[in-house]
Amino acid sequence: MEITIKALGPRGDGYYESDSETNSNKGHQRNNRIYVDRSVPGDKLEVKTRKNKDGVIQGEIIKILQTSKDRVKAPCPSYDVCGGCTLQHVSDAFYKNWKQSLVNEALDRQALSPKTYLEPIYIGEGSRRRVTFSAFKQKDKTILGYKKRRSKNDQ
Repeated sequence: MEITIKALGPRGDGYYESDSETNSNKGHQRNNRIYVDRSVPGDKLEVKTRKNKDGVIQGEIIKILQTSKDRVKAPCPSYDVCGGCTLQHVSDAFYKNWKQSLVNEALDRQALSPKTYLEPIYIGEGSRRRVTFSAFKQKDKTILGYKKRRSKNDQ
């Protein structure tokens, strides 16, 4: 299936939103979204889809047909297999705008309008502000690391 990513969701996964389709069981219009991990708005992709246990349609990238102007090469050599980071594949400018929009949308949902907005603080490349390690014991040693991407297993 070929799709073009419309936007990023709040968890950092891109989504495609189909045109409204008629739900034949109920006779009303509804939108369908396909969430695609590690995609960027503007990416044209070939994806394989499946529904998860919650009924959410998820797409797996088979091939990137056309890259978004906001897609960059992830700086970490383990990015493709590691589950530690989600948005190393987007430009800094895109990332900063997306994060600011999440804050603005949260304030809007609560009908809050601050008198002053402070300039956001972003950390530099190659650093982290939060980390969650996974640990397991192997014979007489303990191994720390990240979970493998889309897995419950350690790297």
